[in-house]
Amino acid sequence: MAHSDSNHLLPPRQSAYRRSCLTETAGLLIYNDIIRTVDQGHLVATALLDLSCASDTVDRVTLLSILSQRFSVTDQALA
Repeated sequence: MAHSDSNHLLPPRQSAYRRSCLTETAGLLIYNDIIRTVDQGHLVATALLDLSCASDTVDRVTLLSILSQRFSVTDQALA
């Protein structure tokens, strides 16, 4: 976290991986954006995508190969 914070690696409005930022925080930010947009007389379109099991769709052998070959992950980290 210290590395991410000091190098500004996370977008300002990202809630995940930050202290005191929960899914409720992200939901409130989106809700606020929708309300402000509607109040200005604009339409709002929303698309929702559930990625809670996205990691289940990744082929383990392919992932390990990419980590090893492209990113030089080896030994215990790869295990």
